[in-house]
Amino acid sequence: MPKYYEILGVSESATPKEIKAAYRRLAKKYHPDLNPDNPQAEEMFVKITEAHNMLLDPKKQKKSQSYRRQTVTEEDLRNAARERAKAYAKMRYAEFQRQCNAYEATPMHKILWPKWVNFLFIAAALIFVVDNFLPKEHHHCTFESVNNNRVHACDYTFLQSESHPELSIDQENGMVECTPIFGFVNSYSIDLYPEYERLKPARCETGYIFVPIIIIILSIIVLRNKTKKFENKLLIKAVMIICTISYGLAIMGAFL
Repeated sequence: MPKYYEILGVSESATPKEIKAAYRRLAKKYHPDLNPDNPQAEEMFVKITEAHNMLLDPKKQKKSQSYRRQTVTEEDLRNAARERAKAYAKMRYAEFQRQCNAYEATPMHKILWPKWVNFLFIAAALIFVVDNFLPKEHHHCTFESVNNNRVHACDYTFLQSESHPELSIDQENGMVECTPIFGFVNSYSIDLYPEYERLKPARCETGYIFVPIIIIILSIIVLRNKTKKFENKLLIKAVMIICTISYGLAIMGAFL
């Protein structure tokens, strides 16, 4: 038994509190995760764990004293090895649980980016939503075909509607309806063809307005932090990134 006190570096009159303190100090020093390339440290960690368990468990102390009075057999050595393996496995599992609990306790708004970035997501997405629902501006313009069904009119560019691909609107006059902030063309009409009213451009930017709305909802969920599982928190953040990139590509595609 004295060898266990010696391993922990305490006297034989040490109290359980002193034994626990010595164990915590040595465990931090020799923990295998902190010494990945040091087998001596791993061996020392097993020894101090065994000493800690033996000194604080009276039943194990009696069993150990019984072993000392008898001849140590091969079975005794195997049992001791099993005890050390169990102690080490228990310690690793406890460390794993602490790491999992730390991940679970991490607020969702701190994962991948800081909290203030979520407010930027909300602000940016809200501008697009407001722009879509504000009263539209109307401009009477002369249409000019560029290429690939792309039309230029009054400093606005859009793709000709698929509703009338056979019609040529080059140098024709018409009305363009667009959003007031970003100037996204929502619809257009041609004076020469009154039967075609409020034609929607192909790949209309306003047709993707549901994406900013989704981003706002997800940002609010992130700030409220009601999700407990770490993988669900990560999934929500990933969906926000995907929605943001997809919306950016959709807008760029409408312009290109």
